[in-house]
Amino acid sequence: MTGDDTLHHRPTPKRPSLGWYAWQATVGYISHEYSPDAVLTVTAYPVEDDTVGWTASLFWGDKSETVHDEESFGAALRSLWFKIEARHKIFRTLEAAVKRPANYDEGEWLEPATQAALDRVLQAAAAAFAAGWRIAITYQPVDNPDERVQAGLYSQDGTLQIEGSGPTLRDACQTLFRSAAGYFANSTRHTE
Repeated sequence: MTGDDTLHHRPTPKRPSLGWYAWQATVGYISHEYSPDAVLTVTAYPVEDDTVGWTASLFWGDKSETVHDEESFGAALRSLWFKIEARHKIFRTLEAAVKRPANYDEGEWLEPATQAALDRVLQAAAAAFAAGWRIAITYQPVDNPDERVQAGLYSQDGTLQIEGSGPTLRDACQTLFRSAAGYFANSTRHTE
C-alpha cells in the first residue's frame, strides 16, 4: 500500500456512560447547532401513595416537547427522548448521534453519589411539606459552569422558593439541600 492509498479513519466517539451525561451532550449539541437558549427541565412532585411523579421538558428556539407523570427520573428522560426523536431530526451526523440519550436502563441515568444527593432532597421535601412541594432541575449549557445546573424547591402555595446551582446535578442538589436545611428542620419539628 502506498502513501496515496492510506485511509484516514477517525475513531468513533464514545457513548456517554450515563443517560444524564448523554442529555447534557444532547442539549449542548442543540444549543450549538440550533438555539443557544436550549434548556432541559426535569420536575419531581408528590403523587398518590407517597410516590413521586416526574415531568421532563426540552425547549429550544420555538420548539418544545414535554412528558408528564412518569415514574422515575430516568423514565421521564427516556420518554422525553422517544418523543423528541419521533418528532424532530436533531442530529445532523451519525457521529453526533452516538451521544443521544437513548438505550439507558433504569440504573444507568445517574452515578450513585448524584442519585443519593437527589434522593436526599426528595425525601426531605416529602417529609417537610407532605403533598405541597415540587423540585425543578434545569440544565442549560451556559458559559458559567456554576450556573449550568439549577435546582429549585417550591411550595404549592407559592410561599417558598429555594434554589441551588452548580456545575453538576450533584452540586446543585447539595446546594439546594443546604439552602433548605432550615426549612426542613423547622417543618420536622412542627410535625413531631
